[in-house]
Amino acid sequence: MAHHRSAIKAARRAKKRRQWNRIIRGDIRATIRKIRGASSKKEAEKLLPRLFSAVDKAAKKHILHRRTADRYKSRLTLFVNKLNE
Repeated sequence: MAHHRSAIKAARRAKKRRQWNRIIRGDIRATIRKIRGASSKKEAEKLLPRLFSAVDKAAKKHILHRRTADRYKSRLTLFVNKLNE
């Protein structure tokens, strides 16, 4: 347990950030599941820009690593392009 005032504040801020980061990562994962479970290519293509935006924002804020974000985008784009072939 933190004893100094600055350490107590840092722990409090870390807790809030951890909760917010979990929400953002959960939203990204939910969007990925929606894309993979989409019934049509059009439906999946509509969700891609939303995913790209969320992943890029998370990478910019260091919630996801930059290369992890790129990998998510690349793999899901390939997945959507292969639908209905």
